[in-house]
Amino acid sequence: MLIEGGHQLLGLKRRHPIFVMPSAFELSEEEFRCVLKGHEYTHARDYSDGISLGDVVLNHENCGLVQTDTFKAILESRAYANAILMTLRGSGRDTFLPTLVILATYITLLMKTNPCSDFEKLVLDRVRHEAERDFNHIIGLIEGGYCC
Repeated sequence: MLIEGGHQLLGLKRRHPIFVMPSAFELSEEEFRCVLKGHEYTHARDYSDGISLGDVVLNHENCGLVQTDTFKAILESRAYANAILMTLRGSGRDTFLPTLVILATYITLLMKTNPCSDFEKLVLDRVRHEAERDFNHIIGLIEGGYCC
């Protein structure tokens, strides 16, 4: 979830609140824990530490050079990818396929985004590479019989 004004604190090593959508309370306890440990933890870590993309760190000083929709897609794709990795560790397995579909949607948005600055192009190149690598790894696990 995009925290209003949160980009101004991105990477300042401050604690950030986590937000859980009301629909999360319809999940089983195991699925709810997966959401907290995978998805929301990633948001809290990214907001605290900034978003490290190899030799580039997206933080409060430079995130204004990235479109709001791009920023949101970056945050959410990272959080959903980590949530899927949590399911690979055995928790929240029932959320695997729905989460994969949402992840694919955010990755598609990232792939279609037209950057508005050289910095955004650089960030998108790094994020796209990271997302494609993670997504292909997940697909490989599915093809290998992990799930479904």
